[in-house]
Formats: sequence, structure tokens, C-alpha cells
Amino acid sequence: GIKHNPNFINTSTFGQLYRTCFIRDAEFGMMQNTHNSFDIEFSDYQDDDDREDNDSAFAFRTIEKELMSDQLPFFVKTPNGRLQAGTKRDCYIVNTRMSNPEWMKCFQFIGALIGRVMVKDHLWFGMPLAPTFWMLVQDNQKPSLEDFAKEDARIRKRLNKFEEAKKMGGEWPEDEAW
Repeated sequence: GIKHNPNFINTSTFGQLYRTCFIRDAEFGMMQNTHNSFDIEFSDYQDDDDREDNDSAFAFRTIEKELMSDQLPFFVKTPNGRLQAGTKRDCYIVNTRMSNPEWMKCFQFIGALIGRVMVKDHLWFGMPLAPTFWMLVQDNQKPSLEDFAKEDARIRKRLNKFEEAKKMGGEWPEDEAW
């Protein structure tokens, strides 16, 4: 990842595809047209007869694996996944520390790539993103604190304290962690 490999963006399959597409079209508009094709040669890509007909599927699955690893820091496990508590432990959320303009471009590219591959190649995005992520992507659904509490047992614990205080007619409970 970024701590142990500051050049991670250049050494990953994602980074190679991102750089190539960014050079051709900085807004990734070419990915909106399913008739546009782009052939990418990956530096560590081994020619394999079985992969020749399915290069985009192979690259897409490789990128999914990279996004779920420490190699690329764009997504992290949910708090429950990191703490091994509660539900939704196997889901990923956006890493909020990746907020500079360069990283925002990478997120834009990830969205364009997901959309293009799912539409053109009929591949499902196999990375288990948290339900709140999909709620935030959709315009018609806004996640509630209850939704976030399913992904973070610490929020659930605090919400339970608030509910108890409300039932007892009391003030907001004091919490040392705040």
C-alpha cells in the first residue's frame, strides 16, 4: 500500500490502466461509449491462450483483488471488519483519507470502469461494498444512523446508550470516547 510502496499506483494493474486511460481522456468520457475499445498491455501480464479472449474480465478481476488488498488504499474494511465485531465484517467502504484531487480522479475512474465493464462485458463487480456505499451512490436513498450502525458496532453501542437515556427521560449520556 501507500505506506510501504509510495509508487503503488504505478506498479498495480489498476494504476497501469488508470494512467493509460487518463492520458487518452482525462475525464474518462471514452468509457461511457460502449463502442469505444481500448487495448491495454500490462507490464506484468503473462500471455495465456485462455485469457486472450477475455482480457477485460481478467484485468477487471485483478483490479477487484487489488482494491480489496493493502496494495491500493482506496477502500478499507468496515469498522466491524477491522475490529472483528458485529455484522458486515466482509464489506468495504471508501477510505476517507484518500481525499486529494489526484485520488478523487482515481475514484472517478473506478466508477467509470465499474460502469463500463458491467454494461459492456456483463460482469458483476465482485468487491463486497457496504450497503451504505450503494445507498450513497443512489440518488433516491439516504443511509440512516441505523444503517451505519450495522457496519460499525461502536456506533451501535453509542446509539443504544442514547436510546436508553431517552427512555429514562435523561440527557445525552456521557461517553469517554468523545
